[in-house]
Amino acid sequence: MESCCAVGRCGPRRPGWPDRPDQVLTSVTLRLENNSRMYLSTTATRKLFAWSLNGILLSFAVYYAFYKLGSQTKDVIRLDASVAGFSYRKVAELRRPTLLTSTIADKWKASTWTAQNLHEHLGNVSAYRQLGDPVFITFHDNKPLEPFVKGKWSDFNRKVNVSVPSVFSGKGEKERKDTYLYFSQNIGQLKPQFLSDVQPIKDLVLNDYGVQINLWIGRQGITTYTHYDATYNFFVQIEGEKRFTLFPPSTEMYLYPCLHPHYGHSQIRNLTDIDKTKFPKSSSDVKGIDVVLRSGDMLVLPPFWYHRVETLKSSVSVNVWNDAPEYLLMDEIYRKPIPLELDWELSKRALMTRLYIHMLAQRLELVSDELVENLFLTRYYPLHGFNPKDADLAVSSLAREEMSDICSSVNWNEHAQKFSGAADRGLREIIPLFSKIADTSIRILLLGNYIEHLANTCIGTERVYSFLEQCQRTGLS
Repeated sequence: MESCCAVGRCGPRRPGWPDRPDQVLTSVTLRLENNSRMYLSTTATRKLFAWSLNGILLSFAVYYAFYKLGSQTKDVIRLDASVAGFSYRKVAELRRPTLLTSTIADKWKASTWTAQNLHEHLGNVSAYRQLGDPVFITFHDNKPLEPFVKGKWSDFNRKVNVSVPSVFSGKGEKERKDTYLYFSQNIGQLKPQFLSDVQPIKDLVLNDYGVQINLWIGRQGITTYTHYDATYNFFVQIEGEKRFTLFPPSTEMYLYPCLHPHYGHSQIRNLTDIDKTKFPKSSSDVKGIDVVLRSGDMLVLPPFWYHRVETLKSSVSVNVWNDAPEYLLMDEIYRKPIPLELDWELSKRALMTRLYIHMLAQRLELVSDELVENLFLTRYYPLHGFNPKDADLAVSSLAREEMSDICSSVNWNEHAQKFSGAADRGLREIIPLFSKIADTSIRILLLGNYIEHLANTCIGTERVYSFLEQCQRTGLS
């Protein structure tokens, strides 16, 4: 039997995965009373004091920091990390955005980095370049939908060789005044000195896998599209200022499809003036949580929290990404086989894929029709169906006819009875894995990614839009 689902990970690594039950305090909640004092729920308190003696002492230190020293600014907790026994791991695994001061980064030689001394050690750098537009969005090459993306994409991933001071000013020797540059690099790929300059760092390394340390340099005005990451993110501001605007995973962000070069990013460019005709499910009064990072600050950003980042003053930053447990979990799910052969005729593959999605949703106690409808209307419809004459995504008319004919001619009930046994056997291995994702919003996000890859591999990239369109029109049940 062919494994059509072993298609690799789907979800941004830097640009998302619930809590690992043996390590993460899934029941911890932070609440705000009228007197603005933060406290832990009694359920969390019982868990905190259920650990070993050493765990109790360390956990009490974190509890004390939140209870006594924590102050809330629009739901971002501010903590002094110099408190005895402070644990970066436990703060990260609470999965609440937290702004830290007096951190281990104060001990780094990197804390003295400036544009000038970085230039002395780096020389010229290969910086991303955009003309006239300070808002950057990641373009992942070789994504399945790239050949179907319409419009001009020549500026994405374009780099120029410039000095570090030029990145700060945006003015290379031959650059236009409206040139925007930023530099990002894995520190492990730079000279060894750079890694030694960010020591000690072991307290920010949560895993023995999937850890990456990055250097970021950018001029004032540079902004990144709202996106999510598949990682715990310790973000340290070395020089300058940045503003993070944060949204919890439950926020409807109208993500680009998982198969799209902009996957993991929101399709909504202007969050303060949302086009309600194009993005009707988005709340017009949704408010992000703003937090400004200044020199010496560290933001602990949880996995799957959407964030938009604006450089307020020319900036040098370092961050540490740690793959969240869900990243490995989804990697395992994608390797599981499904009961389908790729040499079957198209109608049979479409039927089995549709049945598989329906049964998968049922086993996870979700309504399959609502799941697929939301997936299509939030990820795909805005790219083509909203305005076909000026669409961002090309859709094959032949594929739409094929899917329409199949859906109108096939006796779904008859075939469902025939193949449900095989589908059930395929689901036995992945249902327990998806069930480990406690947060419903995150589970639905990752399930949507999985469904996209399933349709792409089993039915073909050129038919994914049409397949999801027909599924949401006719229903799966």
